[in-house]
Amino acid sequence: MDFVGWLRVYNQGVTQKVRFCGVDLPGSVRTPLPALEATAQHAAALGLPDAAGVVGDILHHYQEVPFAPDGFHFALLPLEPQRQFLLSLQSLEGRLDAVAARTYAARCLANARAAIEAGINVVVAGNTNDVDPEVRDGHMAANVQWLLDITPGARIVVLAANGHVQRSPMFVPGSDQPLRRGMGQFLSPALGPDLVTIGSTFGHLPSGGMPTVGLLPGMFEPAAAPGSLDAAMSATGLSAFLLDLRDSSGDARRWLEGRHTIRVVHMYAQTHPIPAFDALYHVDRLTSSTWS
Repeated sequence: MDFVGWLRVYNQGVTQKVRFCGVDLPGSVRTPLPALEATAQHAAALGLPDAAGVVGDILHHYQEVPFAPDGFHFALLPLEPQRQFLLSLQSLEGRLDAVAARTYAARCLANARAAIEAGINVVVAGNTNDVDPEVRDGHMAANVQWLLDITPGARIVVLAANGHVQRSPMFVPGSDQPLRRGMGQFLSPALGPDLVTIGSTFGHLPSGGMPTVGLLPGMFEPAAAPGSLDAAMSATGLSAFLLDLRDSSGDARRWLEGRHTIRVVHMYAQTHPIPAFDALYHVDRLTSSTWS
């Protein structure tokens, strides 16, 4: 809340204001409805009432889908309605690109179509683990790049987990097979040194999954796994700190360039801290948020 209050004060005194934008696929590959609704609004603002009407018709049809209005249940429709629906989206997307390729309407519509297609793939595969996991991060990267393209000179702070932001792969412990590419790996070739990645490590996290309401002292693990990057950071004895890796040298840099275990919520993966991150932010113990 302090941060939000600071933003309000800051934005009152500058012309280029800080804005919040969502870069993930709608509902994390669930429902395209927010993106479709935004498409209708932006199309109307562009003076394209017929395009807004087409989206309205699509929305009306989509909201009649039984069960929850998401890509998973859309995939349960007969194939012909699915085909007609996606053809309508693709046609409208092409039209908006032709009229104004840099508008929010075209980008929102692209995300809506991606969310639907990802939901269909889940049903076809029968298991989310069998679906190409790079689809979500690829679209997240495309959204970040699009925001940069339409606001020259702007800087963007993206808040996401390590696996999404790091610029080099994660690995399953004991395997040389890299996990799926994350958003940072898609953005790194295009942004080069302009991309700064900050990883996070934790000394004590709640055990048994992240709770939905509050954190209790008994939910914390005793310590990060021995030998992990998290444990090495915890050994400093500091409650919280930011470590810049870019100027590291000697034995410290060689150690950071090695492959180390890193916490992924309540699991562990492995990565090379350099070049994955430019800096590491360590918090020894998470605490419960409070309401005022």
